Amino acid sequence: MKRKYYVTVWKNLVMLLQVICTILLVMACFLLTSLNRKNIVTLNNLSEQNYEESEYYSQIFCEKLDALVQYLQLRKTFETDGTYDGNRLINTGGAGLLRENELKDDEAISLLQTYVLSDLVAWSKKGYVMHSGKIREDYLPIAGLSVADSMNQGMITEKQGEQLYQQLQFVLDRIGNEEKTYRMFLNSFDNEETNLSYVYMEGGKIVYTNMETTYPAEQLQDFARKQGSFLYCDNVTLRLSTNMDAAQNYYYEHIDGKISGIGKDSVFMMAVNTQFPVEDDLANYHEEYITLHPWGMISMITIVVCLAGWITFFAYLTIAAGRSAEDELVHLNMLDRIKTEIWLLGFVLLSVAVIFLASISAGYHWDIPGMMVVVGTVTFLYNLIFMVFYLSMIRRMKAGVLWEYSLSKWIAESIKRVVATWKTSVRVILALLWNILLFLGLTYGMFIRRSLPCALLLCAQIAGLSILFLRDKVQKEEILKGIHRINEGDLEYKIPMEHMHDDNYKLAEAINRIGEGLHRAVEDNTRNERMKASLITNVSHDIRTPLTSIINYVNLIKMEQTDNERIRNYLDVLEKKAQHLSQLTEDLVEASRISFGTIKLHMTRINLVELVYQTAGEFNERFEEKQLTIVTRLPGSPLVIMADGRRLWRVLENLYGNVAKYAMNNTRVYLTLEAAPREAVFSIKNISEQPIRHTNEELMERFTRGDESRTTEGSGLGLSIASNLTTLMGGSFFIDLDGDLFTVILRFPLS
Repeated sequence: MKRKYYVTVWKNLVMLLQVICTILLVMACFLLTSLNRKNIVTLNNLSEQNYEESEYYSQIFCEKLDALVQYLQLRKTFETDGTYDGNRLINTGGAGLLRENELKDDEAISLLQTYVLSDLVAWSKKGYVMHSGKIREDYLPIAGLSVADSMNQGMITEKQGEQLYQQLQFVLDRIGNEEKTYRMFLNSFDNEETNLSYVYMEGGKIVYTNMETTYPAEQLQDFARKQGSFLYCDNVTLRLSTNMDAAQNYYYEHIDGKISGIGKDSVFMMAVNTQFPVEDDLANYHEEYITLHPWGMISMITIVVCLAGWITFFAYLTIAAGRSAEDELVHLNMLDRIKTEIWLLGFVLLSVAVIFLASISAGYHWDIPGMMVVVGTVTFLYNLIFMVFYLSMIRRMKAGVLWEYSLSKWIAESIKRVVATWKTSVRVILALLWNILLFLGLTYGMFIRRSLPCALLLCAQIAGLSILFLRDKVQKEEILKGIHRINEGDLEYKIPMEHMHDDNYKLAEAINRIGEGLHRAVEDNTRNERMKASLITNVSHDIRTPLTSIINYVNLIKMEQTDNERIRNYLDVLEKKAQHLSQLTEDLVEASRISFGTIKLHMTRINLVELVYQTAGEFNERFEEKQLTIVTRLPGSPLVIMADGRRLWRVLENLYGNVAKYAMNNTRVYLTLEAAPREAVFSIKNISEQPIRHTNEELMERFTRGDESRTTEGSGLGLSIASNLTTLMGGSFFIDLDGDLFTVILRFPLS
């Protein structure tokens, strides 16, 4: 009974759906995880669309707040009166860093610590060179004298010089990156194309701002509230005002100390216009949220649907694995026959390769769409690997060959085979170990200890092992000799058992038994063949008597003149069929005699040229009926051979008859007789009417016919009889096939 749900089309369709569900499921999980990691989507706001109330916006606001405060700190370092000042002097030591100095004038130390800002920035970006713990001073402090020269001149001590180098190295490691960060923040916060506004005031005066219109301190809060999101902090009154709860907590935990470090009695305000009229990064974040937030709910729905689909399709593939709509059997493929442990190892290696590929891909900076493509590709590859492995294992378990096709089973069976021959194996292993240990011990005693008994025992061991080896070799030769005799047909030969020992004795005994069995089988087969030949001969003789009567009576009836045309036609058919049956009977008897060597030959000197002419004359009429053109090439002088004339005539008759039966109409037949060195060579060639689908050997077997449709007369014995008779008379018989060209070649020694 056919089960349509197991057909290949259904399996392929479900496999495709399973792959799609797997890819969508993993991509949806990854997308939801990525959105959650960025706080665009959380479990609390899957359906919430308000950007300003989202954790994502709170995180961005706090990041901007932290970056703005860092920018204000950098402005304190790099600017003079609100403008970048490359000629600004920077003290690398800071306040009170150099406390131990042997100079009476602290101003000299300060001069060695003070550099021009632009020099330090250029030096930091270019990189500095250290040698023996000292910096190669490409730029000098404002003192005009390097630290190294100051130490050489005794102006400062070695210890003070080391401290100055450490302070300089600390500044050079940071100031280049800080200057780059300052420029980045400058382009971000003080750009007119921004939705963020800030003000920093000290003592009631505005120190830093990016607002074109300035407001008094009491009006800043109103301005900030109108923007949408803001944070206002007055360090004079210690009051903080904001409509961002997350920003308030973040300010007290991370920002408060930094603002106090910039200046005292400060007022700080940061506001974001939540209408986002300007195209900046804040507007881009807003657009990203609006675009990606709906995908949170879509991803959740996709996960639920694809998970249900994946479970369903996976269950179907598990049930259908190895099944067919045609039968109840479990069908395995080529992969299922790989050893189980090797298959498992291949799966692990391919899995590691896919994971490695995924880790390399994760190292690149991808946006979410690009990463989704990577995740989908990796998921497809791994799902393909996993399903091929999983379904193969399921098919093995269903077919019960999981253990059958395993290395463990092979090892276990190998151990069983060893255990099954335990006595022989243990004997050989123990003997080998014993002789190795004995040889090593005697060798040690002979060469190291110079012991004469050890030398004698070592010689005795070598002699004994040599004798055993030679004895085993002689016995093996006797066994091989017996195998060759039996192989050559002497089935009554027996391997002598008197001098055999151990395994050689068992082997020789088994071979003798095989010879006896073969001898009995050959005798039985010979007896059966003789019975068949006797049956054929007897039946042929029994058929010949009534058949002769039939032929004679047909001839008598034909002698009676009759005007009935139909009767004459019936008599012709009857005569023809009777003659064919008579020929078939003779062929059977002849083949039987040849097979068992009961045929007697009367060898005489025969002129083969004359015999070929006579035979060709007998078949001229039959050749003309098929419009065959005979091309004859015979020698002018006689070719005399030794043969039985009647049997040789039978050979040629069979060959000519074969041509008359199977040659294609309107073709040529080539007859050639020539003298080769010490032999006469006769060949006959014709083009077969039917395709020849047999080999040379098959055509010379009994009952093999070139016309398999059996539309022509023949017994299939003609070539077999001709071949056997030729061989019995000392000649050789060959058949050559070249497409539809059929050639027979006879060779007889010249007399």
